[in-house]
Amino acid sequence: MYLVNAADEVGVHVFPHSTFEWRAAEHSLDPDDVDTLLDVILHEVAMPSRDDALVHDDPGALAVLRETYNLPGCSHRESPMRRAVRRASRVSPR
Repeated sequence: MYLVNAADEVGVHVFPHSTFEWRAAEHSLDPDDVDTLLDVILHEVAMPSRDDALVHDDPGALAVLRETYNLPGCSHRESPMRRAVRRASRVSPR
């Protein structure tokens, strides 16, 4: 997908086809609601991460975190699916 940022710079945003399925499950969205899923996917990349060590140096990112932290549907909280995947990836094969 071609994108244009605020500085009129053109870029490309690429994501795997399974992203739609993952976001539908992660946020309890209708998997057939492609418009909403695409909106979520495209906005995710602009959301600052509270795990980013440099987020405290960016007043704009810090303001976004303060406004959105713990709101329903925001990606700042770890979803049950991500938690399960993270825990499963820690299990060492026997």
